Parts: sequence; C-alpha cells; structure tokens
Amino acid sequence: MLKTNDPNIKNSHIAREGRECKLCLVYVLMFDIIENISILIDGVFQLLIVLVEEDPMAEWRVHPRLEFGIKVMNKNNNKTSMMKDISVGGCFIDESEEFGLLPMNTRVPLTFEIPGKDEYEDIYIEVDGMVVHHGKGGEGMGINFVMMGSYAANVINEFVKSYL
Repeated sequence: MLKTNDPNIKNSHIAREGRECKLCLVYVLMFDIIENISILIDGVFQLLIVLVEEDPMAEWRVHPRLEFGIKVMNKNNNKTSMMKDISVGGCFIDESEEFGLLPMNTRVPLTFEIPGKDEYEDIYIEVDGMVVHHGKGGEGMGINFVMMGSYAANVINEFVKSYL
C-alpha cells in the first residue's frame, strides 16, 4: 500500500478510519503535477521576459515579410493608404491623412491588389484585419489578418516568396 506524509490526507476522514484511500493519493499526485506545471509555465514566462529585455526589437514574426509598397483600401469608408510591408500573417500600413490611425483592436476590412507579372495579371485580395500595434510616434499601424480565404493566403505567400 502507498503511504503519504501529506497532512491533508492524514487529517482526512479516510485516514481517521485507519487506512489511506487510493483516490486521495491520486488527488495528491494530481495536485503535485499541477503545481509542477505551474512552476514550468512561470519559468517559461520569466525566460520570455529576459529575452524581450535583452533584445526588445527581436524578430518574433511567424511568417516572412516583404517590404513592398502596395496601395490598400479600407472597405468601410473607401479611404486608401500604402502598405509598407506584407506577409501571410498581416501587414504594416503607413499612416496617411486620408486613412488615419485606427484604434487598437479595431477590425478593418481591407482590399488590395497583389502585382502580377504584368499589369493585366494583378490579383484582387480581400481580407479582414485587426489593428495590433501602432508604429513609433503614430507613424502607421500593424494589421494582423484575422480572416482570409485560402486562395488569398496562397497568393500572398507565393508573392512574398517570389521576392525573398
């Protein structure tokens, strides 16, 4: 039989009956596992904090991005600006007087054309984006593409890869 020194089990009604319960031991083991997972998660967060403090401008992007100027339009109001860069995951839109700087976490439907091999092969793309950060001094905004069809994702991915 398994023995424990856990005071919670020793004071339990089952321990008072003179025997330890397997269910109580499972509880103790689960508690220990959860506690160890919590310590592990805390350690990971501490490591991330150290990494960010060492190099706050480190590249954390998942998708490769391409610096390329593409005209972009906000479908809500038909106002335009220029993308500074693009990836499958999102883009950075330069602030323009017409387009303006949207508040954080604002969803915005965007349209733009990915250049083809000649002027007749441009591909029209529609995506829904969300403002995830503002540039230094309000010089534009980072947009995360939150809704996009697989065709649009493939077109953007192939476009970016063709220039890298």
